[in-house]
Amino acid sequence: MERNREITPIVAAPSKAQFPFVELRLKNFRGFENALLKLDDLTILVGPNGVGKSTLLEGFEFLKEAVTDSLLVALERRGGLTSIRRRKPGKGNRNDVILSTVFSHAGARILYGFRLGASAGNAGYVIRDEVLQSDSPEWDWFRRSDGDFQSSRARVQPALNDESLLLPLVAQQSEIWNFIHYRLRNLGTFAFSTDHLKAEPPVGGGSSLNRNGSNLGDVLQQVWKKHPDDATWILEHLQAIVSDLGGLHPSSSAGRRLIRFDQYADDLRDKVNQFYSSSMSVGTLKSLAILASLRQPNLPSLVAIEDIEDSIHPGALGIVFDAVVASLDRSPVVMTTHSTELLSHPAATAERIRVVTRHQGASWIHCLAPELHHLPAYETVGGLLRTNGLVPAGQPETCQSWLDLLQ
Repeated sequence: MERNREITPIVAAPSKAQFPFVELRLKNFRGFENALLKLDDLTILVGPNGVGKSTLLEGFEFLKEAVTDSLLVALERRGGLTSIRRRKPGKGNRNDVILSTVFSHAGARILYGFRLGASAGNAGYVIRDEVLQSDSPEWDWFRRSDGDFQSSRARVQPALNDESLLLPLVAQQSEIWNFIHYRLRNLGTFAFSTDHLKAEPPVGGGSSLNRNGSNLGDVLQQVWKKHPDDATWILEHLQAIVSDLGGLHPSSSAGRRLIRFDQYADDLRDKVNQFYSSSMSVGTLKSLAILASLRQPNLPSLVAIEDIEDSIHPGALGIVFDAVVASLDRSPVVMTTHSTELLSHPAATAERIRVVTRHQGASWIHCLAPELHHLPAYETVGGLLRTNGLVPAGQPETCQSWLDLLQ
């Protein structure tokens, strides 16, 4: 790490094939004492209620907010450091919290993460460490630790603030820093809300889909105007779910964003009734939001969907999951589910399943037991879930060094 190579700062976004997420690491975050989530192109999180599946998606959302809004804002939205920090019974509540993620590119691995500790008097927080490093000598690196800053770029000497992350400040000074910053800012985590999907919000909600789906109409408007192939793809998939759907039209009226659904009124299909979001079923709107998340103009670097089957008919869920699988060449997907129907899909292979459990007062991540990676043709992961046969591997997936690529 002694090199001082200088390169021209860039602002270009990475292509879809560059820098995929391969790991999420959590230390003392919510219920997780030690979590290593290894990511595939499709990662399916299963497990009982309350074990921490949603917390893993929150880890991605927290990283995004920390580098997009600010670390302070991300913490305050959750009630501060003490609210996200895992509590050990009888041992107080002063554990440091660590979040990091690992990317892959051209055979190299790149890690970015930070460690948060309590400030004096346990009233706030301080950043104890922040790291961006690679196992390739071709990429720039930096590390801050206890008020000291070192990097491969000698001219970069940022002012350190114990409560502010450096990556957003220095991203434009290095190609690799910019790429990683872009990936984190463009994470897409979604927990769609019925009230927000049925609302008619003011026009101007942007072209990136909000976590709760509140700006679905604005996103569809951008797709319909600028990406006709994706608009056709969304409509065709939704028509496979809603058999009498004739058309879908994002529009506006009196400054409000509307989504109009045209449905055939008879078998001859020569009469059409018009409905708007407030009159449509939750399952239809939820399916539409998932389809939009996979084809939105600002494609996320990772799409994470909570409870993907919620309110969706089992027959329609297969179509939605087909759409997810068809979009994996665009963006990796992480999802949580309890659906045996979804887990019976051919794409729900054992290699893509992560079982989240809770024992000894903490949550843990497991791969499936090795013997389940070679199921006979008549057996599926969904069938195993029905019979409580999803046996996790003996030891959970854990991490020895959350801010170091060496394991």
